[in-house]
Amino acid sequence: MKRFTIAQILYSLVGMMLILLIVVGTLGLGAARIANDGLDTVYKDRVVPLEQLKIISDMYAVNIVDTSHKARNGNITFDVAQKNVAEAVKTIDTKWKEYLSTTLVADEQKIVNDLKPLMAKADEAVKKLQAVLQDKQQDKLAEFTIKEMYPVIDPVTDKIGELVGVQL
Repeated sequence: MKRFTIAQILYSLVGMMLILLIVVGTLGLGAARIANDGLDTVYKDRVVPLEQLKIISDMYAVNIVDTSHKARNGNITFDVAQKNVAEAVKTIDTKWKEYLSTTLVADEQKIVNDLKPLMAKADEAVKKLQAVLQDKQQDKLAEFTIKEMYPVIDPVTDKIGELVGVQL
């Protein structure tokens, strides 16, 4: 130590501290990137699908079921009802495809497999609803909403509720 000057020792200490600071900073940035990637995955595979499932459920419950009731009761015209139902069908299809493109865990995949045939039945009922709305016959609409709509729509919204539960 006697052969080094105080200035050299101080410069060495500052240099070592600088190197240590760079190493710790680099490790911190790497850890922050990993945490950020994990949070991004949570957002893309949990938060976004929750929104998609809510929209799908709302389209069935509001734009299809409520619209059919409003048309049956005369609160909206058959033309507006047709537009609402067509919009719901398009939105359901888009959001469902988006949902299926996310990473599904085993519990979700099981529920999705159970849900697909239920959605196919609901789609058939919606096609029938669209035909009834096209015919603009109040009595057929009343009969459809009372006898056919709920038995196919309710199981779909129940399964979507199960998917929401898995997401949460």
